[in-house]
Amino acid sequence: MKDCPQANCIMPADKDQTRLDELIQGPGGIKAGNTGTENRAAVAAIAQALVDRGATVIITACTEIPLVFNADICSDFPVSIVDPMVVVVDNIIARHSSAYSA
Repeated sequence: MKDCPQANCIMPADKDQTRLDELIQGPGGIKAGNTGTENRAAVAAIAQALVDRGATVIITACTEIPLVFNADICSDFPVSIVDPMVVVVDNIIARHSSAYSA
């Protein structure tokens, strides 16, 4: 999804996307269980670069990124951080909660 003008998306620069891929999949990456402050800071720096380019919200559209970078962990980040999986779960619960009411 390199181009999404209808939403005015700002994608990571190529070098940042490469680094993000390494942070997720590399031997010291998030998939390998490394969810500490080093990976958190690196992901936050990439997100900050998006903010510097005009992003007003960060969507963590990857299952691993929210493990180190989310609204709870990074509550002082200058823009909102949205985890799409949380949005999906919230919508499912909202749509079907009446089915489970007694």
